[in-house]
Amino acid sequence: MAALSNAANDIRDAKLGPGRNVYRVGQALMAIFEIQADIYRNRPDLLPRLLHGTKLAEEVLSNRAVEKDARRKRPRASHRKR
Repeated sequence: MAALSNAANDIRDAKLGPGRNVYRVGQALMAIFEIQADIYRNRPDLLPRLLHGTKLAEEVLSNRAVEKDARRKRPRASHRKR
């Protein structure tokens, strides 16, 4: 995780010459982080302890509590024929 978060800075500082490829790498990193956040939203149990206490953790863990409450309050399906 730390390696990915430092990758954009490393690429910027690598003297590769600013240009299209650096922009593309930045876009790819953003996509990776979005996918990673989606995974944690769907599977909060996969959230590393390193991320506990972050904004992402607050969002993921608070959504999990809301989803559990919503499941408890759902009315049961009626099996009676009309």
